Amino acid sequence: MIVVLLFGRMMAQGTAADGKMAQEKIEPGSKNINLAYFKPGSNFQKLSWFDKEGVLTHQATLNCVTRIDSVNKKLIYLQIRNDGKKDSTIVEWPTLKPIYTATFAGSKVLVYDYRGGEKVKNTVTQNGRVESDTSYSVVAAYFDSYLTDYLFGALPLKPGYQGQFRIGSGGNGMVSIKDVFTDVLSAGNFAAVQAYVAIVDYNGYKVTYWIDKVSGEMLKSIYQGPDGSIFMKSRI
Repeated sequence: MIVVLLFGRMMAQGTAADGKMAQEKIEPGSKNINLAYFKPGSNFQKLSWFDKEGVLTHQATLNCVTRIDSVNKKLIYLQIRNDGKKDSTIVEWPTLKPIYTATFAGSKVLVYDYRGGEKVKNTVTQNGRVESDTSYSVVAAYFDSYLTDYLFGALPLKPGYQGQFRIGSGGNGMVSIKDVFTDVLSAGNFAAVQAYVAIVDYNGYKVTYWIDKVSGEMLKSIYQGPDGSIFMKSRI
């Protein structure tokens, strides 16, 4: 597990007139997405929740599984937690355009069906009984929000990079990479791991990501809620 932050920020060189890089627009099918990053396999993450006093309140283990069906042109991304929650996301391959997402939490199932194009169908069932069956419109190209963390490793990150993409699942949202700089982490065996640190605005909330410079894997992410609570993911 990546546990220790050794040293910090290296200032980026901007390219725009104001000293900042121009913000890159990212959409399904964009050429700036490195498709070689998406490979069949799995990796494990530890999820940790802390209250505003910094007290650990809950932990879970997350198994992220990728399956690529080249014949039917689909990528399936499963997020399976040891506390019973499971997310299953299907997207077109290789465009990553969303097709279908289902979230299972106990007897409750939440579904987003994107096959209607601009109309997304949202269904909620409890114990097999439909509680809600609605739809909403998405007016611009978007990714499924459950693919967000996974997508960062496929982007051309470098110091000063800025990018933006739209997400679905529950409505219209925007993910903006505000800044990227470099850092070095300890892997716990005294080996140094070079990382990109991405400062991200996730639909109005700030999240910080540490991304392995070589593999593109997410090493750690931290989100601090408005009440001071913290949610952290770390690679195991």
